[in-house]
Amino acid sequence: MILTITDVITNILENKLIELLTLFLWGIYVWFTIRTFNQIKRQTELQSRAFLVVTFSEETIPSGHIFNQDSFSRHQKWQQILGGHLPTVGCTPQALKLKFTNRGKSDIIDWQINVSVKIESGDYLRNHRNTDGDSFTFEVKSLSSDIIAPGDFKEVLLMPYGYYPSVTIKWDIKYSDIMEGSYSTTNDKNPVQLFNVLVYNYSNTPKS
Repeated sequence: MILTITDVITNILENKLIELLTLFLWGIYVWFTIRTFNQIKRQTELQSRAFLVVTFSEETIPSGHIFNQDSFSRHQKWQQILGGHLPTVGCTPQALKLKFTNRGKSDIIDWQINVSVKIESGDYLRNHRNTDGDSFTFEVKSLSSDIIAPGDFKEVLLMPYGYYPSVTIKWDIKYSDIMEGSYSTTNDKNPVQLFNVLVYNYSNTPKS
């Protein structure tokens, strides 16, 4: 059988096409294998990592408890403001307590809370006593003994607030686990807002 030049060229092109198709299919297989491996690896990491759930509540301040100095001194400042301008309005000093629960599968070995506080004075203090609101930031860091095992929890008395007319509290929490993973959580879009209604809505106008 005698092959013409056209037959030879056709055979070469067909072989090249088969090689290209084979290379393409092999590339798809390799890509799919890598993608599947990464998904399995990611799923394994998610199943083995720490996962911090944060809830808050109000707490009576225990005797002798020591707060962060910035949060304590600012609260004292507002205690003096209310004592000087609204001495007849009773206030109960309370604290905001955070509860850290580890819902993951790895120990949380350290954490840091960066807190942003915004205080509003209310109309009476602002308009009649020339007292505007206030804002400040502070941080709280874990100790070496503050490890949170999977399923366990840690409670933190974050700050006092009873003498603030109105206060908005935001936090960013960074934490790491024993698997050397670093994570963060925030309440930036859903901050804690606490009111002392008697102070914030105070009026010296006698009720008829």
